[in-house]
Amino acid sequence: MIHLILVLMLSFSLEAGSLMDKMIAMESASPAVKRLYLQNKLRHVSEKYMQWLSGISEEEFMAHLRVSYFGSILYAYLGQNMLDPSQVSVRSIYMDLIARQFAQMRNTLSEYTKSSVYDPGIFARVKPYIDAYSREFEAMMKGNHTVAAFQMKEQEITQSLMQAAMDPLTREMLQILVFLEFQVMEYGLS
Repeated sequence: MIHLILVLMLSFSLEAGSLMDKMIAMESASPAVKRLYLQNKLRHVSEKYMQWLSGISEEEFMAHLRVSYFGSILYAYLGQNMLDPSQVSVRSIYMDLIARQFAQMRNTLSEYTKSSVYDPGIFARVKPYIDAYSREFEAMMKGNHTVAAFQMKEQEITQSLMQAAMDPLTREMLQILVFLEFQVMEYGLS
């Protein structure tokens, strides 16, 4: 119970800054406290994302699919199952896929923070990549990059991060951390 109270206090006191800054500030916290904080953040992001998806127009939804990482998962799913997008509810299929993706993220997060490969320095290691992404995103928002140029830079940053030598579970955890940071940065889902 005390851990939960500490996590709640910490989550309210660390609202400024990026997710990675918050996690680095929590460096001395136990893996259990970090796990609870990240699980809470992931739950909050998933709830807000699902609410946002439910409330946008069909046109906004289709535009989102074109740029969403999960949109590519949806199109692969439709192709594998030979589903015609004009004959099915693409939004409901997408939301089901998203719910499964978030469940997988929760499992990975829990497994990683309980495993022998857990590295308390993971947050500091991913921060330079987040900072690079943030600079590119800000440049795009200011009009210094086109969306296509930004997406190319984003892909370069992600590839360099994923090419680093690491355990597969650590790689999955890094992907979740990057995803959470991007959701907070791009959509304000914190």
